[in-house]
Amino acid sequence: MVSGPLSSTERGGVRYAVDEAASGAIESHLRRCDPLFVPPLRERIDVPSYAAKIRTHATTFEAWDGVALVGLVAAYLNRPEGSEGFVTSVSVEPAFQGSGISDALMHNCIRRARERGFARIALEVHAANESALALYRRNGFGSTVASGGLLRMTLGL
Repeated sequence: MVSGPLSSTERGGVRYAVDEAASGAIESHLRRCDPLFVPPLRERIDVPSYAAKIRTHATTFEAWDGVALVGLVAAYLNRPEGSEGFVTSVSVEPAFQGSGISDALMHNCIRRARERGFARIALEVHAANESALALYRRNGFGSTVASGGLLRMTLGL
């Protein structure tokens, strides 16, 4: 598993940060990654509203290439001490896929959840999204429930 500090500069000039992205940067990033979601994000939600919700209520683990947000894990880590955190979004722009960014961002998210005292972290993923499933399994998540094409996956902390 790739790991790194919560804020650092990594190979290729990619910098990792937490909660730096404004909702506009999140929205732009999600739009650029839209075709990678299964099904595409724009078919399921209003992207500007979702970006604003993420910025207001989630902790964001970010990868930056200069001034461009190129990777994002957004998680609701609002009620620690034995409860469950929830990863709401994971995305890395196509040009940066395969470079370990998604693993580093997931690692940072999991580490933060552990530090805050969460008992587990969960997410939902479409069963047809093989690359996302591989990422989550590499990071220790296991499938628990399937419903309507979605798998709920959890990781005990």
